[in-house]
Amino acid sequence: MSEITLTFPDGAERNCLQGISGKALAESISKSLAKKAVAISLDGVVCDLADEIKADAAVKIITRTDPEALELIRHDAAHVMAEAVQELWPGTQVTIGPVIENGFYYDFAKDEPFKPEDLQRIEKKMHEIIQRNAPFTKEFWSRDKAKKQFKNNGEEFKIELVDAIPEGEDLKIYKQGDWLDLCRGPHMASTGQIGKSFKLQSIAGAYWRGDSNNPMLQRIYGTAWASDKELKAYLLQLEEAEKR
Repeated sequence: MSEITLTFPDGAERNCLQGISGKALAESISKSLAKKAVAISLDGVVCDLADEIKADAAVKIITRTDPEALELIRHDAAHVMAEAVQELWPGTQVTIGPVIENGFYYDFAKDEPFKPEDLQRIEKKMHEIIQRNAPFTKEFWSRDKAKKQFKNNGEEFKIELVDAIPEGEDLKIYKQGDWLDLCRGPHMASTGQIGKSFKLQSIAGAYWRGDSNNPMLQRIYGTAWASDKELKAYLLQLEEAEKR
């Protein structure tokens, strides 16, 4: 196996075997860094810590307190929220759940409307899931396998999303414990790295894929931050804005 040259933010270079993972690279530097690491940046692109590094690259081991980690925290929180909703209300379909400015949302197809008090129930379940600290793992599936899985789960919206992915593009499935979703990634190493600095904020209606001819879904908005201090500051800012 050939060697590759990895260049760190301070300009230092290290020769490693081709195919080394971000996790193994962090471990080779220090055990403390490996514990803090949540992802890796390769030539400016954030990747899963488990991804193999196959060529020379500028690398940065991303820890939870780095600016690049905030989007990952929010992305992972969205996945955990979706898992929490399906645990609480089996049969609910999950659709899309992107990161947005200052937070995230997920759209759900659910027979009964969510109530404001449901947000606390979902938050509590999210804390339970995060406490389990299940690893995020990535798999590449065929379209047929993915569509069969989602059909068995009653996830009709996910089947439509699979069909919308261009031919030749990788179809990624991310798992966290027994729960899985179609997702481009990347994700942190485990649900535990999300932390507890998040808050579900509101419920709204949203048409599937933004088209009023499509079914109306229920959207839950949330925010997530790297620390309680940042979360409290943001919520205070919202309170003050509402008073104006």
